[in-house]
Amino acid sequence: MLNSSDEIQTDTLIKLPAFSYSSRSRALLFVLALLFAAVSVRAQTEIRSLTNVIEGHAVGGVTTDLLGNIYVADFGEFVWKITPEGERQIFASGLYGASGNAIDNEGNLLQSNFYGNSITKIDRKGQAKPFVTSGLSGPVGIAIDRKTGDVYVANCRDNSIEKVKRSHLLLAA
Repeated sequence: MLNSSDEIQTDTLIKLPAFSYSSRSRALLFVLALLFAAVSVRAQTEIRSLTNVIEGHAVGGVTTDLLGNIYVADFGEFVWKITPEGERQIFASGLYGASGNAIDNEGNLLQSNFYGNSITKIDRKGQAKPFVTSGLSGPVGIAIDRKTGDVYVANCRDNSIEKVKRSHLLLAA
């Protein structure tokens, strides 16, 4: 049988469910909220510089290989390789507006050459050879479909995306 005070509590449970928890439940919710807030703070993005300024070069496209090496284009003639230990060295040179880059399924670096309207293929030893020599207009970005091997290129001057099909890649290799 409900007395008048029980009826008041029942009304409170229906109207204000957020305030109906016992003090133990509220304490648990408070702890969970603090835990969530702490996890959210730790999940924030951290940015730190991996290299000093590369004097005389404008840093462009960046990609990594499976070994953790970082390859950086300089919008000039170089591609820099930064090892996981932080050592920086010239990986390839003689390019013409090195901009975007990507690593293919065989571990080769594909390097777009903005001013040369081309893509150069650079093997793991740094040996470069022409890959795509026509049909591009200021290529800057490169992406590779890992399933098909097709290459997608962002043409800056034409404001377009070009697809280099795998069948063409086999002929170029």
